[in-house]
Amino acid sequence: MFCLMVLFQTSAGKIHKWQFKNVDPTKPANEYQRLLEQMTTLGLFEKNGERLFDKVLSATLVQTIETPIFDLRDEEPELITEVPEQELRQVQEIGVIKQVRAIEIVAQIKRYLFAKQGIYWNTS
Repeated sequence: MFCLMVLFQTSAGKIHKWQFKNVDPTKPANEYQRLLEQMTTLGLFEKNGERLFDKVLSATLVQTIETPIFDLRDEEPELITEVPEQELRQVQEIGVIKQVRAIEIVAQIKRYLFAKQGIYWNTS
């Protein structure tokens, strides 16, 4: 796919980027320049009183090469089965147990560090 990337100067002197997709790469550069310069005379595109396409600055023809490496859309989607409520509760309980254990480990580390510094920490 070929895309024409164009830089215009706005009537306020700012740069305005514009792209046109699927252009003909065999068209001569002077034809593109002529067409883009005609765009600047239309006065159709304004934003907050500023003409966006006041002057053509540059144009670049960009080619994008797409190389598919795989496509999984043709495969059957995997069915999502409902997990029994008892299994969900077990998983949640395991998560809570792990969190409590992590909190206990942090408390042990704090007690150790405070004891090394001669500070005693009440964990109750």
